[in-house]
Amino acid sequence: MEEIKCYSHGAKFNDSAFCAPRNWVRWNGGLGVSAAYIRSYKAGHDFFGVVWQVNSPEGERSNPEFFHRVRLQIESPTSEVDSYLNDLKLELINELLSQELRQKISETGFRYQPGTRLSEQQIRNNKATTVFAVLLDGNQIKTSVEQTIRVVHNAIGPTVGSVVDTISNRLIKRFGT
Repeated sequence: MEEIKCYSHGAKFNDSAFCAPRNWVRWNGGLGVSAAYIRSYKAGHDFFGVVWQVNSPEGERSNPEFFHRVRLQIESPTSEVDSYLNDLKLELINELLSQELRQKISETGFRYQPGTRLSEQQIRNNKATTVFAVLLDGNQIKTSVEQTIRVVHNAIGPTVGSVVDTISNRLIKRFGT
């Protein structure tokens, strides 16, 4: 399984950590979560990402209390900006939702929480869609958000990665990498 890389940043109301294998996040200039977020996500175009994300209130990034909810997000430009990438996002979300992930997550000892913004219209109108969240109990939470995300990725990442692989050739064709 490919190693995940992480990127963290603060926003107006929260701190976020994003982690993903390099090939899960593509942008017009290459691969990788930090460059894609800085250059393309904020600009709203030329990106596609599948990321694990944890948010915590601003200034609380080091508090493990907030690491209990690791979200899987699929990100692309809105349909209005780039219908091709948004259609890929919709396809990938639908495929992930058909994978019985609730059961697979439960089998790993975690809890499953359904995602948000999952209607077709919401997916088309938003850059980011949370497909599901993995909920962890106290003893499953590690001392850093990155370590906690790695625990979730090691358990669920292979299943998610096999679904991401189904669209990788189209992403390579689009982004050249």
